[in-house]
Amino acid sequence: FVLQDGSTYKMWYSGWGGTPGRYSIYYATSTNGLTWTKLDNNVPADSNGSSTNGKIPLGTAGTGDDTYVLSPFVLKEGEGPTSYRMWYSGHDGANYRIYYATSSNGLEWTKYDNTVPADSNGSSTNGKIPRGTAGKGDAAGAFSPAILRDGNSDYKMWYTGYDGTNYRLYYATSSNGLELIPTRPTAIAASAWAQIQEATTTMRPIRAWCVVRMAGCISCGTQDTTEPIGGSTMRLSLPSPEPSSPSNRRVALRRDDSQGYT
Repeated sequence: FVLQDGSTYKMWYSGWGGTPGRYSIYYATSTNGLTWTKLDNNVPADSNGSSTNGKIPLGTAGTGDDTYVLSPFVLKEGEGPTSYRMWYSGHDGANYRIYYATSSNGLEWTKYDNTVPADSNGSSTNGKIPRGTAGKGDAAGAFSPAILRDGNSDYKMWYTGYDGTNYRLYYATSSNGLELIPTRPTAIAASAWAQIQEATTTMRPIRAWCVVRMAGCISCGTQDTTEPIGGSTMRLSLPSPEPSSPSNRRVALRRDDSQGYT
């Protein structure tokens, strides 16, 4: 994930390393988005609390992120001890769930609560998205969050849910980024990356990038689509290559103007 903070591009990325190999989150910076400098790619010590150098380490045994930590998404909101807010995917050896961490500078991070949450189809706390209950589209895992804040109002999250067979896109909202309320609608077709649609009138062009990451494989593509001007919705429909093990699917949208990222 890349955030432009003033004149600096800041990247938090998933790195595989250690013995045995595990995913953790690392940090790099750039002045132009092309030439990057890693701050510290040494494997961090396991921690359930604070970490340094932009890294998010694995949790200790028995926590919800003791096997993998990956797929970060970061928002920066003003200045202060929690101005950087990260939601990330944590794996406990059986399932993915979404966890939360905060930082004052993007370097020293504090995990908010990496204990395994109870399965839930309704609201959740501490910035986490748990698995849904049996039969739901995210009963086998929830991961790869993407978050935006709608002005000074609600936080909106789209995340990948896995039911043991198919991966689908789901949605959650929050008034503060901590108490999240997932919406689990009728599942969309597994052949679609994402489809977010609502009636609108005036549209501007945007462009979408789709990336599938697997062991040794990256697939990318673009597709022109549209976005409302002054509206609250957009339409996105992207074909899927149906990878054999899409455990880390990501969809990123970028506007082709000065309006930023969604």
